[in-house]
Amino acid sequence: MKNLVSDYHRDGFTHVVGALPKTIIKSLTDLIEVNIDNLAQRLHKNGEISELYQNLDFGRRFFMISSEANLHNAFLRWDSELVSRQLYNLITHRRLLNILGELIGDDIIHNGDFHLRPKMPKSELTVFPWHQDSQFYGELTKFLHIITVHIPLVDTCLTNGCLKFLRGSHLKGYVPRKEHTSLLIESEFDISDYGEEVSVEASVGDVILFHNLAFHSSGINFSSNIRWTLDLRYRPRLLSQAQLNTEVMDAESWFDKRMKKGWGPIEIRRSNPITSFDNWVKSRNNDILPGGAGKI
Repeated sequence: MKNLVSDYHRDGFTHVVGALPKTIIKSLTDLIEVNIDNLAQRLHKNGEISELYQNLDFGRRFFMISSEANLHNAFLRWDSELVSRQLYNLITHRRLLNILGELIGDDIIHNGDFHLRPKMPKSELTVFPWHQDSQFYGELTKFLHIITVHIPLVDTCLTNGCLKFLRGSHLKGYVPRKEHTSLLIESEFDISDYGEEVSVEASVGDVILFHNLAFHSSGINFSSNIRWTLDLRYRPRLLSQAQLNTEVMDAESWFDKRMKKGWGPIEIRRSNPITSFDNWVKSRNNDILPGGAGKI
């Protein structure tokens, strides 16, 4: 754990090999496959696809379905399908919480937001330029410590668009974003000299943890299969006396209100969840249902 902590604070990210049992990942991919099958059945019944593609594996089937049915933005609507016991068990998995505890202490909040990312082959839509997560969250979060946990559901590599980082860029501080309506973020000025570019290839069971001010990106998936990954986000539940200044407290108050508007935060203490699965589901928006298949 010593190298994990020093690497994270120095680089703004750390790669933990074999952090999670593959069985917990498979429970989630099994759920995704059920949703894919439900989608295929519906599209086939409506005459929007010519076959169910049942002979294809997890990395390929949804790509073929979405290509034939012309579902270009389907990847934007996957998150609601994942609210489930399987996801809750992953968010609160003891091995993951123990790793987070080394970085932000034992009292933790999972922010409630998560993102399932099917990076489609040869698609520009799933290319993410250099950005900081705080550029999405809002400038006030530059005063907070938010950790993204990036979980590969398939092996990731340079070919299929693994994560890239600018090493140590989190130490440079927040960079304002350009104002526009695009889903993609652009920084107001060039950050190419903010650190050495590092590509991080990862296998199923690994996790990559990174700081909300760390610049990261991912390129085109040049493979023939989808690069499926999941992002979870956590932060310290309690502030130390050293952190209790006006800027941090204002940011905490603003962010806490934002989280409670349907995100469904999960409180965790000493690696044990305080928020139960049932209460987590109830705290989310009414239009986000557990295991809600078929809304894609």
